[in-house]
Amino acid sequence: MQRDRCMKSTGLLLCSALIVQYSIAADDAELTQREQVASRTLSAATAVEREWGRLQVARDQYFYGETGAKTQLATWLEDTYHWVDQWDKQLIALEVSNPNAVNTVLSNLEDLINQQHAQLAVLDDHFQKLRIRIDEGQAFIGKKQALNPNSLPDYRQVIQAVEQSQKQLVKAFNSLKQDSDEQLQKIRTISQVSTKAIRAKLKLQLMQAGVSHLNEVLALYDQLVTYEREVLTELVKLTDTEMKMSEYALNFQYFSAKSHYKSSQDTCKLAIKSINSAAISDQKKQHALKQANATCKALDTHWSSLKDIGLTPAQMVDEYRQMMVAVWEKECRKKVSQINCEKFAVLRSVPLKTLSTMPEKDLAFYEMAWSTITHNQADEGAQ
Repeated sequence: MQRDRCMKSTGLLLCSALIVQYSIAADDAELTQREQVASRTLSAATAVEREWGRLQVARDQYFYGETGAKTQLATWLEDTYHWVDQWDKQLIALEVSNPNAVNTVLSNLEDLINQQHAQLAVLDDHFQKLRIRIDEGQAFIGKKQALNPNSLPDYRQVIQAVEQSQKQLVKAFNSLKQDSDEQLQKIRTISQVSTKAIRAKLKLQLMQAGVSHLNEVLALYDQLVTYEREVLTELVKLTDTEMKMSEYALNFQYFSAKSHYKSSQDTCKLAIKSINSAAISDQKKQHALKQANATCKALDTHWSSLKDIGLTPAQMVDEYRQMMVAVWEKECRKKVSQINCEKFAVLRSVPLKTLSTMPEKDLAFYEMAWSTITHNQADEGAQ
C-alpha cells in the first residue's frame, strides 16, 4: 500500500529509493535503541560489580583483616583484660608484714599505679585508632551507589544479596562501636574503684601490722593517686602534643605545625598550673615541673627548626606534597582504593610554581586538604 501511494506521486526509481531510505532509518533507530538498552545494562552491571568490590574491601580490610576494626577490637579487649588482671593480682598480693615494710609497700604501689596509668594511656590510644578505623569503614561503605534491581531483572537476587550484605556490615560496624564504648566506660570505672580498693586493704594491713603513723601512710598513698590522676595525665598530654609537633616538623607541614604550636602554648601553661596546684610533695612537684618544662622546650625547638629551615611556606608545602605522593601513589592503582583518588590526583597536580603564587590562607587550606584523602574520606580509586 505504501508502495502504491508512492508510485502515484513519484516515479518507480525515486519511489524505490525512498522506500529503501525509510527502511534503513527504521533499522538505524532500532539499532540505536538496542545499543542504548545494552549500554544501560552494561552500566548497571558495572555498578553492581563496583559495589560488590566495595563491599569486599570494606569487609576484608576495614572490618576483618590484620588492621580491620574487628581484629583491633579483639586485641584491645585482650589488652584490657590483662590490665584489669594486673589490678586484681596486686590487690591480692598486697601485704604489710610489719611496720618496717611500709616504705617498700608504698614504693611497689607507686610502681603499680604508674605502670597501670601508662598502660591505660596505651589503651586509650588504641581505642582512638579503633574508632578511626570504624569511622573509616562506615564512611567507605556509606558511599555506596544505589542499585536498581529493575535494571538487571535476571540478577535481581544478586543485587538484593549485595544490598543485604551492605546493611549487615553497617550493623556490624555499629555493634563494634557500641561494644568498644561500653568497654571503655568499664575500664574508667575499674581504674577508680581499684585505687580505692587498694587503699581500703592497705589501711587494714597497716592496722593489723600495728603501724602507728597510719594516717600519714594513707596520706602518702593518696598523693600517689593524686599524682597519677592530676599530674601524670597532664604530662602525658604534653608528651602527645610534643610528638605531634615533631611529626609535623618532620613532614614539613608548616601550617599544621604553626597552628599546633600556638595551641601547645596553652597546653604548657595549663599543665604547669595543674602541677603547681596538685596536692603532692614538693619533691614530686619539682620533678614533674622539670619534665613539663623540658617537654615545652622541645616544642619550641621543633617549631624553630621548621620555621628557620630556610624554605618558604610554599616550598615546605611542596615538600609535604611530594612526600604524600610517594606514600599514596601505588594505592590509586588498585581497582578499589582506600583513599579518594580523584582528590589525590587534583592535589598532586598542583606544582610548586602554582603554590608559590598562593596566599598563605590558600596554602594552609591546600596542606590541610591532603589529610582529607584518607580520614573518613575513602572513595573508590581509578578504575
